[in-house]
Amino acid sequence: MKTKTKIDNLQEIIQQHAAQIAGLEKEREFYYQKLREVEM
Repeated sequence: MKTKTKIDNLQEIIQQHAAQIAGLEKEREFYYQKLREVEM
């Protein structure tokens, strides 16, 4: 059972990282859009 617990913990960490990446990508697009507006 120790291995299953470890796998579950790692999967939870992966899900958290995926959510963080999605948030950072959204933020990046926001700032790129602001930059495009300034360049025009």
